[in-house]
Amino acid sequence: MNCSRCARKAVIYLPYMSQHLCKEHFIKVYEKRLKLELTKRGINKKTKVNVKEDSFLENAIVKHYLKKYYYKMSNEENSILLDASNIECSLKDYLKAFITGQAYENKNVLSRFYARENELYAELEGITYKRKKNCVNTEMEGYIMQMLEDIEKNQPGAKFKLLSSFEKIRAANYSSS
Repeated sequence: MNCSRCARKAVIYLPYMSQHLCKEHFIKVYEKRLKLELTKRGINKKTKVNVKEDSFLENAIVKHYLKKYYYKMSNEENSILLDASNIECSLKDYLKAFITGQAYENKNVLSRFYARENELYAELEGITYKRKKNCVNTEMEGYIMQMLEDIEKNQPGAKFKLLSSFEKIRAANYSSS
């Protein structure tokens, strides 16, 4: 299959965009989306940021991006500490909180990125990491993750719609408080 934007060979199909993308266009789209997520959190190149120190794939990606585009990295106390996860883990946390009646605040910079997108971006950019996040620690979390996969398989893009819905509910709850 060829890239939807040029004639090169596609490396991924993004069902929520209905597009096949080659390496160059995938990286461009991925990085544009990541910049948007940082901007939505009030982070720009002048903001002092720090990335949670661990060996997980998602945090390695965020650190790589920040260095690649010359963001101010800082270990100072007044810097913003970023943590990253994928859409699957973020949705699992929202659903678990919803089921158990607990509050959940999504602070994950990569919460709108599928795990497979993160893995491909890391591979294409040559990012080294030690391990992927395992966000399933209980039987209930495993059930939630399987349910999300089943829903997404039958309704491509459903994870984005669910995440947007949870974020709207959360925003409405905070604005009415």
